[in-house]
Amino acid sequence: MCTNYVPTPKDRLQDWFDVPRPEFDYPEEAYPLYRVPMICRAGPGATHEGMAEHRRVCLPALFGLVPHWSKDTKIGRHTYNARAETVDVKPSYRTPWRASRLCLVPMEAFFESSYAGGKPERWKIALASGAPFASAGIWDRWIDPATGLAVHSFSLLTINADAHPVLNRFQPAGDEKRSLVIVRPDDYDAWLDAPPDAAREFLGLYPASELVALAAPRPPRLPRATHEAPSRASQRELGSEGT
Repeated sequence: MCTNYVPTPKDRLQDWFDVPRPEFDYPEEAYPLYRVPMICRAGPGATHEGMAEHRRVCLPALFGLVPHWSKDTKIGRHTYNARAETVDVKPSYRTPWRASRLCLVPMEAFFESSYAGGKPERWKIALASGAPFASAGIWDRWIDPATGLAVHSFSLLTINADAHPVLNRFQPAGDEKRSLVIVRPDDYDAWLDAPPDAAREFLGLYPASELVALAAPRPPRLPRATHEAPSRASQRELGSEGT
């Protein structure tokens, strides 16, 4: 289960993922309901002013999927990870999955807890090369009933990692081990364009030899209000209203 990761900084995001440099600010670490970059295909519900001409777009989105039927964004505190095995049937995820609303979530590293010493200890997992990478996700678009403004959000897809030499070290003893799905750069466009049946072909474990895991004690947590769903004024600045 991934509840915390490091989003790719703006300059590296533009260079590595072939998207325009984001015009919005975001935190150095992401937690559920923080607003962070999400890469998806341009199209209905997934563009804002100045970005429609780009095939891949980078949008501000909440970490934690908010289904279109939700009354508010609070559900995002529980929908930040979607199990690949049930994503097509769970009420929160089945609509975006069946509609092929697939996304890439750019990151430098993600965090998991090791219980080897008895108490949870935060560890950082990254590519051994030091390069940024993209995790597979699904996204949705929610309309705030109070304001009529659009809010994008996403969930990271996860798969079983019981047999993975690196990722099976984390989570409490006896719990199923889970992993994010890291998409290789050559597969970015194929993933974003994949229909549901074909999308499952991308849901595999990343080779342990290409990952590195290090102990990473948690720094002081950033104030949540700074990075959660934007105010009505800031959404207008981002061109979200009416998209």
